Amino acid sequence: PGDQIFLEKKDGNWTFKNVMRPGATLKTPEMVDQELHGPDVIKVRFETTKGPLILRLVPHWSPNGVRRLLEMVDDGFFKDVCIYRGIPKFLMQFGVVKDEKRKCGYDPIMDDPLCGVPYLEGMVGFAASGPNTRTQQLCLFLGAAPFLGKNSMETPLGRVCSESLSTLGKIFLPGDIPQCGGVGPDPMTLADLGNAYISKSFPQCDFITGASRAP
Repeated sequence: PGDQIFLEKKDGNWTFKNVMRPGATLKTPEMVDQELHGPDVIKVRFETTKGPLILRLVPHWSPNGVRRLLEMVDDGFFKDVCIYRGIPKFLMQFGVVKDEKRKCGYDPIMDDPLCGVPYLEGMVGFAASGPNTRTQQLCLFLGAAPFLGKNSMETPLGRVCSESLSTLGKIFLPGDIPQCGGVGPDPMTLADLGNAYISKSFPQCDFITGASRAP
C-alpha cells in the first residue's frame, strides 16, 4: 500500500489533514544518528550572538522543508533574526521579521510524509499552524518531544551537531509568547515594530546574525 492521506470536513468541504506513510515505524536514536551522517546530508551554519550552530539536514526526512530552509539560507533571510521564543527543555523559535520583502517572500509549503523520525534534543523543524502552513519560522528543540512528529506538518529537517549543543545551551530563553500564556516577546508586535521592540523590551534576547551552507 502507498501513503495514507487523511482528510477532514470543515464547513461542509473536505480538506487535506495529514499524510501517514505505512510502515514508518519510529526510528531509534542510533538509526537517526546513522542517517544524520549519510551521503545526502547537507550542513548549514547559523551564526548567533552566542556562537555558531552547525546543523545537519537530511533531505529525505523532509524534502520540501529542507528545500525551503536552504532557499532561505541562500536568500540571506537569516540576518539579525531574533530568537523570540524560548522554553526550557522544550524549544526555541525564530523567523519573525519586520522587513516586508523577507516577511512576505515565502509561500506556505506542502507537508512532507512522515518517515518515523522522532523529535530528539537538537532537532530542527518548521513551526506550523495546521496542514500545509510551514513558511519561514523555525524551531530548535532543547529536549525530546515524543508528542510531536505524528502529523505530516511536524517532519524534522535535521539536527544540531553534537559539537554545537553547548552553544545551543547558552542562548537566552525569553519564555513563551503571550498568545500561549507566556511573558516573552509578542511575535505580532515583533513583526510590526521589528528589532527595536526587542532592544527596548527584551534586550537579553539572542539573534541569528547570519547563515550559510557549510562544508
